Amino acid sequence: QQHVQQQQHELDVLHEEVRQLRAKRGEEQAAAVAAAAKAEAAVAAAEDEVLALSAQVAELKTAAETRDAQLLAVQRQLQRIGDAHFETEDKLRHWQERAKAAEAALDSVVAEGNSRSKLRAPKPAKRRSATVSEHAAAATAAAAAAAA
Repeated sequence: QQHVQQQQHELDVLHEEVRQLRAKRGEEQAAAVAAAAKAEAAVAAAEDEVLALSAQVAELKTAAETRDAQLLAVQRQLQRIGDAHFETEDKLRHWQERAKAAEAALDSVVAEGNSRSKLRAPKPAKRRSATVSEHAAAATAAAAAAAA
């Protein structure tokens, strides 16, 4: 009977160890499930962050494309302005040359008029000044009309 009691005691000890192992295994499984759930939540949060970052990248790409298009438009406008500037300078030089030619022609006409007036009867000095002024005014008006 003592032998049976000893075996019963050993059996009870073994049952207790099994119960403790099962409890420990249950705790470990619960901890593993909790860790897996935590990992899944972290993965889901990371996926959400990746989606948000992808949306930001798309917005930044669109903004960059818009900025590039605006920059290209500004560069084209600057090119047109530069072309117009050079064209205007060319026209200005052309009209300056024409104005110089008109002034030279006026000077020639005035000189010819003065030499003809010397051949004719002398006119009063005041009248000659008025003639030169009239010629100068006419030449200025012609140059202004040509420039316009």
